[in-house]
This record gives sequence, structure tokens and C-alpha cells, in this order.
Amino acid sequence: MAKSWEDKYSILKNDEFRYSNEKNWKMQLEEDKTKGTLQLNVRCWTESTTENGYNGPSKNGFIIPITSEEDFNKIIACMKQIAEFAESCKEFI
Repeated sequence: MAKSWEDKYSILKNDEFRYSNEKNWKMQLEEDKTKGTLQLNVRCWTESTTENGYNGPSKNGFIIPITSEEDFNKIIACMKQIAEFAESCKEFI
């Protein structure tokens, strides 16, 4: 039988960025309880403004396994470069 997400992962740290009334970016550092490994989970959540609308994770986001401190530092450097690239794209908007 497959384990639920709550059975498999522990959230070590989390944060959120409210993008709009309907979209919320959630960032979590998670530990796999069975393997003891870490991952960074960044996911956009949809929060419906209608009674029977969908509430939950969207397909937008990513999960990055963290294997070492050196690996994690590379992930941070990559995210900084993504932010710099996004800033440079403003001229096209």
C-alpha cells in the first residue's frame, strides 16, 4: 500500500508567498522519513474563490533533491541567477 505524503515526509521549514487571491507559492524544506534525505519543494497552490472550486497544488513548481551542503549552495546560486535573469527580462514586458 502506498504511503501518504504526510507519512513519508516531515516539513523542517516552510514559507509562503501570496501571489494573488487565487495563487499562493509554498516553499518547504522536507525530509524523507524513510530515507533521511532532504528536498526543497516549491509549488504553486490554487485557492478557489468559488464554493466548489479546486483547492490544492497546481502543476507549477519543482522539487530539488539535496544531497550535500555543496549541492545546496549550487542550488542557491542557481536561484540567484534565475532572479537576475528575470530582472533582465523586464525590458520585454
